[in-house]
Amino acid sequence: MRSWQFGHQRLFPRTVVDSVSVEEREASWQERLKGASSQQTVLVADGDGAVLGFASAGPTHDTSNEARVAEVYELFVLPEAIGTGIGGALLNGTLSKLRDGGFRTVTLWVVEGNDRARRFYERQGFRPDGLTKTARMSGAQAIEVRYRMSLP
Repeated sequence: MRSWQFGHQRLFPRTVVDSVSVEEREASWQERLKGASSQQTVLVADGDGAVLGFASAGPTHDTSNEARVAEVYELFVLPEAIGTGIGGALLNGTLSKLRDGGFRTVTLWVVEGNDRARRFYERQGFRPDGLTKTARMSGAQAIEVRYRMSLP
């Protein structure tokens, strides 16, 4: 929850960021994990028994005629763990699992104003592919940019 709030605090009004509760996120994750397919993956980075970050991915949610396209749904690291390599390790592990699952292309969405995340993904080899969409949350909205990368 802290990593999500930290990542979105400058992108959405404070009232919107503060309105998301731990209970809502917990319930959402319980449902997602119960309904997860064998093509979906969730990786968690821990240190001394505490969750430091996580990544989730699976088949793209975008409508596409392309075969074998995956999507990184989320990747978050606690603020105090940013810059430690945890995010890169989570992403690399996720990409490896997607590749092993037969996916050939990976996409992800980043809020346009999230410069830190955009730089991170670009350093990892992702590039904007020209598509955008509007993300809405509790009456607020932001433009998201889609990134794409081919898996070797």
